[in-house]
Amino acid sequence: MRTIIVEPSRLNWIDHELRRQTYIFEHNWKRVIFLESVGLLIFFFGNLGIRFIGLWQFGKYIKNSLKDYFKLTFVIATSLAFIFPLLFLQRGVAGGTANFLQYFILLFGFAAAITISELTEKITNKFKRLFFIFLIVILAIPTQVGLLREFYSRPAFARISKLELEALDFISKNTNEEMVVLTPPYNQYLNLGGATPHIWDWFDTAYVAAFSSRRTFFDDYEQVDIMGYDFKERLEAKNKIFNSESAEVVKNEITSTRVDLVYFPKPLSPKVDLKSIGLIKLFENPEIEVWKVN
Repeated sequence: MRTIIVEPSRLNWIDHELRRQTYIFEHNWKRVIFLESVGLLIFFFGNLGIRFIGLWQFGKYIKNSLKDYFKLTFVIATSLAFIFPLLFLQRGVAGGTANFLQYFILLFGFAAAITISELTEKITNKFKRLFFIFLIVILAIPTQVGLLREFYSRPAFARISKLELEALDFISKNTNEEMVVLTPPYNQYLNLGGATPHIWDWFDTAYVAAFSSRRTFFDDYEQVDIMGYDFKERLEAKNKIFNSESAEVVKNEITSTRVDLVYFPKPLSPKVDLKSIGLIKLFENPEIEVWKVN
């Protein structure tokens, strides 16, 4: 709710937030409740858009929910998907619970579709029916245009080059599917410039596993953290392998990780010559190297 109200790209209604904070400080709870209610309504209808028409069908589902298992499930799932983002923060990535709102919008879209279908059937006059359909379409267009404009008006967040896809395809087609790939640790201070960075220069993701169809030793620390795994030991091993200047340390760490392949873009190359510690180069192009642990 705060984001929708104060974010410059949303309402940018700073006065509303300042008044809310002032009334909280003054313990004027009636006005606080009023302002929070206004924010809740903006949040509710702002996210739904034209889907708000589904309130009619949703109300009917609530009325008959105790008599129908499907309707009860629909009401509970939709309600929880709306309530969770408002009341809870997720450990690791605090805003992760906001993803539940997508299910609320999706399910309410079905309710809206059913409502529109029923209303259309009740309008017997052909021209009134066409006008009603036209009105719904016209009201739905602005938000979709806004989404398309926002999505296509900016460059992509990240990219995978043709040369890197070539390396990932090589792993997929020329290695055993049980092999585990070691990738370099994400370096948040590395900035190679350009409007669209390489995906490994953008954020820590599991793109290598996704495009090579092979397991990786450890990637995407944010998701691993959300799931509650202790990843510090594996992250430390990756840092030692790629940042240590001691061949003995790197060799011992690679042995302890029990990985089969070492994959890295050349700007993230290990500081130690992998050939000197017994690894075999399987693939190389101008951007990527893939080494096999012997």
